[in-house]
Amino acid sequence: MQTRSPEGSLLRFFDGDFDAALVEARASNRPLLLDCMTQTCIACDQLDKYTFSEPEVAELLNDMFINVKLDATDNPLDVLVVLESFGVRSFPTLLFIDSNQHVHQRLQGFNGPSDVIEAAQATLEATSSPSVTGRDQGPDLV
Repeated sequence: MQTRSPEGSLLRFFDGDFDAALVEARASNRPLLLDCMTQTCIACDQLDKYTFSEPEVAELLNDMFINVKLDATDNPLDVLVVLESFGVRSFPTLLFIDSNQHVHQRLQGFNGPSDVIEAAQATLEATSSPSVTGRDQGPDLV
């Protein structure tokens, strides 16, 4: 698995395999972003250069998620097993998952900063307890 940030990207990626990232996610009570990609994928490069290079995107993902880059370029078995388990068939695919491996958001193809932020925020909302977010569970008053 690739762990260094690609050129242009401000994201920090987890330094370890997927199983170790799950352990870290559980210990830190954070969801994961899985960046499923290949080195020959033009849209994957565009994500790094145009979306992951945006400070607002990088700050949100670096602070609130465990970011894992799954590079399928050379068909490494450990990466292929993870990709298959999540039904990834095209690149890039961004998966926003919790530490129980439940997919909360899936983005395929190139997605701009606003799409990634929206998916990240929806995942955080779905995975946060009310005590963490400071919201009560009462009905919204209109």
